[in-house]
Amino acid sequence: MRRFPGLVGGSGRFSGRKGSSANGTRDALTSCMPRMPYLLLGALCALPIGCGDEAEPAGSAAAALVAVCTETTDDVPDGAWLCGTDRVVECDARPGTATPAEIFVVVSDGCGERLLVEPGPFPLGDHDVVVQKPAAASAPAVEVCRSRLSVVDTTAPTAIPAHTELWPPNHKLHVLSAADCARVADACDPDLDVHFISASSDEPVDAEGDGSHAPDIVFRDSRVVSLRAERQGTSNGRVYTLGWQARDRAGNLAEGTCTVDVPHDQSKRPTIADFPAYSIQAPPAF
Repeated sequence: MRRFPGLVGGSGRFSGRKGSSANGTRDALTSCMPRMPYLLLGALCALPIGCGDEAEPAGSAAAALVAVCTETTDDVPDGAWLCGTDRVVECDARPGTATPAEIFVVVSDGCGERLLVEPGPFPLGDHDVVVQKPAAASAPAVEVCRSRLSVVDTTAPTAIPAHTELWPPNHKLHVLSAADCARVADACDPDLDVHFISASSDEPVDAEGDGSHAPDIVFRDSRVVSLRAERQGTSNGRVYTLGWQARDRAGNLAEGTCTVDVPHDQSKRPTIADFPAYSIQAPPAF
């Protein structure tokens, strides 16, 4: 069994990604340049068939697909990706890519020749992953097998509770965006669409001791809200609760809340969130 880190090479055409063309191929006779930053291989172009006999990624922080050659299926671990079969993998890196670790290739006539494979990473969508034997001096690269790789994103963003406060209680409106309020993380999408879905207060709009200003919650749109910095003088402080929703490009949704306190004073005593006195729905986001 031999392992061949993903290389872009050979005089044939790779079709490892949708829309790839001959311009995207590399000739192993003339080029051994690694594709930064995803493939860091020592540039030792001594032979036309590759970059050293058993090259391994040199200090790469990013993974690369490895072709593992074996002469029999008995050596293929259970559940491993066997070339010639389809594979579905979850997106695991930003911005929306994945790199499977290994693809096993059964070569009945022995594993003496290097195998070439697109190293990745592979963006969301379907891709033809082609494993080839490299071109010889007078012969083109030979396709050994190909597989369909589907990179999907089925994991919702992760929501983390957030909190802030308004001080002093001077009755002024303060602007807060959904992006300021939401604390979300997504494994493969850095540009989440975040918007408000609701806002509530645990004190009435206009009650005794709060200064008689209204309204206290004003949505400009689904992504921006203004909150009034005031609380009842006889209360334990005011707590606004803002509900939000985050959606990634694949349509996965996460919901959460952030709280905005207007403390009663600066004594450091905690502001108590009582049952909401009223709630307002945010304008539609879509």
